[in-house]
Order: sequence, then C-alpha cells, then structure tokens
Amino acid sequence: MVPAKPSQAVPLEIEPESLLGLATACQDEIGRLLSSDGWLETEPVHDVRVLSKRLRAWWRLWRQTDFKPLAVQANQQLRQLSGLLSETRDAQVLPLLCYSLASRWQGGELAAAIPSLLRLGCWLERLPLTIEQPDKLRLLDLLAQQAALMLPLQWPSDFGLEQALGGSDERQQRAAKIALAQQQAAVFHYWRKRVKVRYYQGQMLASIGLSVPCTEQLQFKKLAAKLGDIHDLDNLLQWLPALKPPNMNQAEQTVLQDALLRYRQLQVGNLVGNYVSGVDY
Repeated sequence: MVPAKPSQAVPLEIEPESLLGLATACQDEIGRLLSSDGWLETEPVHDVRVLSKRLRAWWRLWRQTDFKPLAVQANQQLRQLSGLLSETRDAQVLPLLCYSLASRWQGGELAAAIPSLLRLGCWLERLPLTIEQPDKLRLLDLLAQQAALMLPLQWPSDFGLEQALGGSDERQQRAAKIALAQQQAAVFHYWRKRVKVRYYQGQMLASIGLSVPCTEQLQFKKLAAKLGDIHDLDNLLQWLPALKPPNMNQAEQTVLQDALLRYRQLQVGNLVGNYVSGVDY
C-alpha cells in the first residue's frame, strides 16, 4: 500500500521543549553505547546503526530551517559512522539470509540451489566479525561529536511540522518513482533510506505526543522491511563473485547466482505490483 502523505493529520506546532527532550534521549543512548563493555560485538553493531538512522531522521527535520549547515555537518558524520560498520553488518546478516532463503526455497523451483546456498551460509558464518582498533576509535569520536552537536536548538516559531515533514515525503515519493522505473540495486537502496528516514521521523514525533497515524507508520515500516530484504539480496549477489568460497565450485556458484537473481526478480515484481496497486505488503 502506498503510504499516504501524513502532514494533514498532524498538528503543525512543535514545542521546543519536546524537541530538546528528543535530543536528550538520543544523547542518553549515545552515552549508554559509549559506556558499554564490549560494545561493537555482534548486536551492538545493529544498535549503533539503528541509532545513526534515528539521528539522521532527527537532523533531516532541521535541514529546512536556519540550522541547515549544522544538520549537513551532522549528516556527513553519520555517513562516515555507517560506512565504518557496513561491512561488519553484512558479515552478520548474509549467513542468516542464506539459511532463511533455503527454508523458503524448499519444494519450489529453486530447490536445486539449496545445497549450495547452505554451504555458502556455513562458510560465511565462520568469517571473523572484527572491527579494527582505529575504526573503533573513529566510531567513538563520531558518536561523541554527535552528542556535542545536539544543542538546545530553537524551533522557528513560524515553521510548522507540515513543512518539516514535507521534504521527507517528497524525497520518498521521488525515490519511489525512480526505483519503480529502474528497479536497480542502487535506486532501491536509496528509496529504502528515504522510507526509513520518514518512518523514524514519524516514530520520533509520535514519541513527543504528536498525532502520527499508526496505520501510516505501519505501512512505512512494512515497506522498509521489504526494501531491506531486496537490499540484502543485492548485497549477497554483489559479494558472491568475489567470495570464492572453498566449499563451492564454479558451476555451483553459477547455479546459485542464477537462483538468487530469479528470486530477486520475483520479490521486486511482488513489491512493485503491491505498491502500484495499493495492496498491503
């Protein structure tokens, strides 16, 4: 189902104290991560990535105010932070994806590729999940900088929520139009990022008492999840030619790559059809 524009159903005024409360909550989360023992092992990587997306959604609200230069600076830091964690995140997700796909392909036309898929998952699962010490230090520094940037900003009195969310809605819709037309990995990934920013903004604003429709939020959440599934498939397809797992020969790798491409085409077709027709995901 195509997510509707939310702004007409949402009050237009934002209390500065509420926004400051959001900033404080984000600062508290950063402090929790920085003080954790053994952080950046397994699940905390996911926590930091989720936090970075929430922070991006936060700063997007400020890009349409006089604080845009500060918001742009903060977003550039967050891009660096996400980049430092992306490879570790993929190494965690891809073996789980292999096992999940194997269960879905049972008894279907792609079943012949299941043994190769399981061997790939087993091999990926044994790869080390390490973040080098210089990168860890850089991550610590970036998180600390984010906390420092979240100053008690004053929301412009003549600037309503409709304007703040309008830019995110428009970006999401433009990204959808391009992705539906081209159906390539890069444009689907961009669409997913725009959907997640919009979802996190709605989530954050609802947390300070603003009326953000639950059904609309659920639609964005489901759409982001479906786009995330396609993104993980695209990552696996991108990794596969370079991986050369020792427990698979070239013929098996070719069969598996063909099966993944066919499955991706099916998933994209279902997503596009449902989105255009307005059917729920």
